[in-house]
Amino acid sequence: MKKFITLLSLLIVTKTSICQSQHFLYEDKFVSVNYYGEIKGDILYADLTLTDLTANKPYKFSTITIDIKEDNYRLKISEKLIEKAKEISATYGEQISDELLRHFVEANTQTADKYGNLLKPDELKREEAQGFFYFNTVFNIISRYRTSLSKGMGTYECSTYNGYIVGLTPYYAKEDLFVDIKNFREYLNEGQFRVVEETAEFMIEQLNENPELKNDFKSIELFFDNLFKNNPEKLRFSGSSCGCCGNYSGTCWFASVNCLVHDFMCQTCRPRWFCFSGCVPSRC
Repeated sequence: MKKFITLLSLLIVTKTSICQSQHFLYEDKFVSVNYYGEIKGDILYADLTLTDLTANKPYKFSTITIDIKEDNYRLKISEKLIEKAKEISATYGEQISDELLRHFVEANTQTADKYGNLLKPDELKREEAQGFFYFNTVFNIISRYRTSLSKGMGTYECSTYNGYIVGLTPYYAKEDLFVDIKNFREYLNEGQFRVVEETAEFMIEQLNENPELKNDFKSIELFFDNLFKNNPEKLRFSGSSCGCCGNYSGTCWFASVNCLVHDFMCQTCRPRWFCFSGCVPSRC
């Protein structure tokens, strides 16, 4: 996908603390991205226009609105984004070809990466900034829907990543985060995770026996969650090992597959938006 990015890349972020707004522009040779998010009276209003530069045709998508004072609103975001994906699909249909959709997704991905590196962690987690990540996910949902449709299913899926729910990361769906399973297996095998040997051996064994396992975060998490629920004695970590939700000496008081996969993905602390502030590059 990197081949779509040209030397002509423009990135502008405008921050206004008083009115709590974010204005973000990005452009490659296929698509320009124009995002504006603003908080008014505890309501997020997020607007996105994507312009097909080859046809000089703008697509202005209807506003995403989120009541940020609603109880547990973060738990309900995925439903809203699925609704928005269905709305865009119904409104634009074949006007957005598969090729154009790929360009939209790529431009949004590049924007999210650059945006995540430009803003400070606290700025990135503000809702006027989150709005862009909501739209980014919407187009990923549409892309996954079209892929599933070609396989005879046609499902809209979006599972909110836990880091967003607890306020640590910008919004991402678990379906859009990917794990390098080959490297995951190699690190376990080399003992570089500081995981109890029996636990590492069990995980390697299960990975080897399931070569068709999908590499998205949702699939990996579900796979290991089910394994450990059926084999709780295999889930053993120290306080300083990968997989322990925290970093301290002695026995780990709370370990999870979610923390294990996150720790593996963040050994270089990149991308910064995903790896939390205070991350220190290490083998885990």
